[in-house]
Amino acid sequence: PNAFSNFNWSKNFCILPTKPTNITWWAGKLYAFDLSNMYRINLDNLVLEDTFEGTGCIGPDSSVVTDIGMFFCDYQGMYWHNGDKAENISRDIVASSHYGDDADVIPLGAATDHKFFAHSWHYINHNIPPKVLFNPRVQSVYFCFQDKHSDGTIFNGAWVYGLTRKKWSLVDMPTPTGVLTGNRNDVWVSGDNQLYQIDANDFERKKFSFYTKTFDLGLASQDKIFNTID
Repeated sequence: PNAFSNFNWSKNFCILPTKPTNITWWAGKLYAFDLSNMYRINLDNLVLEDTFEGTGCIGPDSSVVTDIGMFFCDYQGMYWHNGDKAENISRDIVASSHYGDDADVIPLGAATDHKFFAHSWHYINHNIPPKVLFNPRVQSVYFCFQDKHSDGTIFNGAWVYGLTRKKWSLVDMPTPTGVLTGNRNDVWVSGDNQLYQIDANDFERKKFSFYTKTFDLGLASQDKIFNTID
């Protein structure tokens, strides 16, 4: 205590079962990850307290700690740890049964703005490890990624999870080489030899598309029309 730079390297260590991809301090514990496991370590005695199988973290920047929880991602999904357990918050966007697995198999005549379906989390070819950042201004978590398609084209974007409404949005982003948070809770992405401040402009908005799940209203065999929407 109060001597954080002093340690006995011959005694003060903890052996992990696998090589970690991410190490994060959260809620009084040290969490170490590999691609498919999460380890909780007690730093008072350097004891491996528990192992959580099936949930991992991709890289050192693929997690972020906030005052409302720890957020991280692996190749299977995105997670919100509340101090007791990790919840998978990405079930709505991990795959699309509507237009298939990749942009190449979207049927002819489908919506032209189909990137919402093409970048489902399970089907992203992660060209670089995802970066996770928290924007307290809009209470949202950004899971930034780079998707390399089979034809060689590259899409840079972020799945944004709004904490107040618990909704997902897909936005265009610069190349997510790195992320950082400023001293005024401003969030930045570095890429393309520049720094980009996220949500810096309140007055300009790009065009957007909105997709819902299929509504059959209990009568899947009958065609229906919405006359008005509130």
